[in-house]
Amino acid sequence: MRLIPKRADDKFIFGQLVESNEYKLFIQAVATGAAQPQANASIMAMFNVYVPPPELKRKYNQIVTLIFDKKDILLKKNQLLRRTRDLLLPRLMSGQLTVKEAEASL
Repeated sequence: MRLIPKRADDKFIFGQLVESNEYKLFIQAVATGAAQPQANASIMAMFNVYVPPPELKRKYNQIVTLIFDKKDILLKKNQLLRRTRDLLLPRLMSGQLTVKEAEASL
């Protein structure tokens, strides 16, 4: 089952909710099925959610957006660093490239 928030400004709060331990424990406790426990929409709707006032939600979204943007930037930087390492390390180990040459190529 896919859960999609009805309003775009609820996506971060909704995402935090479904990732919370409290929500996961609730779903585990009420899920049905022996082999593969499942929770349907009516079961999920039983979980009480307190929605913050619009102004608080707006501030929360601003802060969380900055955090997720920074996370994306750091993930891209890590990917670039991994590629650089994978390119340079074998050449350094084999002697095809010196540290001085490697530093110059960066």
